[in-house]
Amino acid sequence: MKTIVLCYQDGMIHAVRRSDDSLDERLYSADVPEDGFYIALTGQKNFEELDTMDILTGYKVNVKTKKLVKIKSSDVK
Repeated sequence: MKTIVLCYQDGMIHAVRRSDDSLDERLYSADVPEDGFYIALTGQKNFEELDTMDILTGYKVNVKTKKLVKIKSSDVK
């Protein structure tokens, strides 16, 4: 299973893409928000087992480390 997370420049998640087929970088890089970035979660079993909606609503990306971090209720605006 391939999992890609598309992010805004501040680390908030724009979209999560998941596929059993190979994900072509050209297809998802075109959907990255302006000044944003993407990270691959492929092979990270703890995230591959999560529903994509749980990733989208419960996590953000640390911009420096490019790793997912759980959103605390105080972080939600």
